[in-house]
Amino acid sequence: TSAFKEYLIPFNSMLLFKIIRGDKTDNINPAVKGYGGKKYSELMSRMISDGVDFQNTFRYGVDFNRVIAPVLIRYFTPDEVEKMRFIFTGINLIPHALVIPKQIEPGYLQLALNPLKVNLKL
Repeated sequence: TSAFKEYLIPFNSMLLFKIIRGDKTDNINPAVKGYGGKKYSELMSRMISDGVDFQNTFRYGVDFNRVIAPVLIRYFTPDEVEKMRFIFTGINLIPHALVIPKQIEPGYLQLALNPLKVNLKL
């Protein structure tokens, strides 16, 4: 879109974009200040030159500490990476295993969880 015309945004890097720059529409403050179009695009060019695998690194559902952090630490300070971890944790949907007591009917529990957008895997 025209809002991003000044940015170099490689395929499959929107999650990284949100983590670094935030997203005003979702009330996500940036983890790293000062990343306008030019500086962000320079970072993307550097990451592309370094062979960063955007598709398999910056995805929802991956383990931040094991997959994303080792890449980010090459470009950002530990404090900035920690801020990015905080943002990622807030926008990443992680499935959790829920143990349902036998006395609770799973269908009723699912109805109670629907407003929270939590789905039971039975």
